[in-house]
Amino acid sequence: MADSHVTRDDICIVCQCSSTWSSMDAMATKCKDVATKLNVGRLDVVLYSTALLPVQGLVRTSALVDAWTAMVSLRTAGLADHIGVCDFPIHELEFLLRRFPSYPVEVQCVHDVTPFSPHEHMVQFCHSRQIDVIACFSIQMESLTHAQKTKWMSLVSDITTAHQTVWFQLNLPFETVRVENATAPINQAIKNCNVRLESRRTPEEVLVSWLNQRGIIAVPTVEDDEPYDTNVCRSLFSLCHPFVKEHAAVAPSKPYRFVLSKHEMDAVEACRQNVDSRTRLIG
Repeated sequence: MADSHVTRDDICIVCQCSSTWSSMDAMATKCKDVATKLNVGRLDVVLYSTALLPVQGLVRTSALVDAWTAMVSLRTAGLADHIGVCDFPIHELEFLLRRFPSYPVEVQCVHDVTPFSPHEHMVQFCHSRQIDVIACFSIQMESLTHAQKTKWMSLVSDITTAHQTVWFQLNLPFETVRVENATAPINQAIKNCNVRLESRRTPEEVLVSWLNQRGIIAVPTVEDDEPYDTNVCRSLFSLCHPFVKEHAAVAPSKPYRFVLSKHEMDAVEACRQNVDSRTRLIG
């Protein structure tokens, strides 16, 4: 970060807490180690649902209280900026919000978010409780079926083709031309022009824009440890545009903005419904 215009406040670092780190000392030690290795001063820490022992059909009351008490200790000790959970069901979120009103859940990480699994109810619940939602999505999108991938890539092709040309409107200045003793005003004119981009948007850019416009923070992930191939590198690089500081910003004032229209947002939402209905007909 020393050689970049990106500041610490622009980066969200998530530290996974293991179920064996039930004590304050163990969690504090791990968080300090991670902060030291990453050369940052503080972390945002989330508790994974899989770190707690499962209880069939019941709220894991005792385990939740113990784990969240340790998370609160990290918060009060200044080792974590924000504390949250990962893939927690709504009924356990409600329990934590009621039990710890002074130190509520601030972040909910959700894995495997795709247009075919949008987690609409979870997102609405979290936003209504002022909980930030972080969507971790796979670059390869390996969780999709063949029919879903085919439908998604077809829709992405239509969207990226439509956004390959950027439309600009230029306002020419008002001028007054003087000829001897006379003056002739030239009214302000408006010029429209289209600029064709050299490269098309990637499917990941479409997915990130869809997530951001739903009020969700998008975090790309790579599933395996194999060396990144050309397509994966291009996909990751496309999400870090060099001309803007807020890489995934959707503000309309950005000259290099990529904002999905309402029609395109509706098309992404309908993508899941079309595949689901076709699957039922085939079945």
